[in-house]
Amino acid sequence: MMFKSLKKKKEQDNNVYNGFDHNLTLITKLFRDIENSTLCEIAEITNEEIEVVRAYRNKIKPDSPKYQEPYYAKDVKQMLEKNLLIPIEVEVWVNKVIDFYLKDATPMMGMCHSIWKAKKQLFDYKGYEWYSPKDLEPGTMFD
Repeated sequence: MMFKSLKKKKEQDNNVYNGFDHNLTLITKLFRDIENSTLCEIAEITNEEIEVVRAYRNKIKPDSPKYQEPYYAKDVKQMLEKNLLIPIEVEVWVNKVIDFYLKDATPMMGMCHSIWKAKKQLFDYKGYEWYSPKDLEPGTMFD
């Protein structure tokens, strides 16, 4: 009986490692394509996609008392305002690129950091500085 449970545990561990390797391959391809300016063509941006981002942005109020220390960066208001100045179409494009490259990714802990790094590079590729949740909330643990 114990042998069966050990075998099952080993299979689960292998699945985790295989998922991690697969995700690493996908994110590495995205980083390489950004660096080489060989990103794939992304489908046209729809009004519905724009409205989803607009609705999300309308909830962000940089002056809100919610964005106070100790969890948020001292200059969080300026960071949020910079994020909100990025054209919605650019943000939709970045999200679509991420979705395209990572559509087959295995959700796992720690992946958000790779996604944010990729988003930061994509916004930079388009000429914008973007702040990730980790930049905005350095006192918060993400995963």
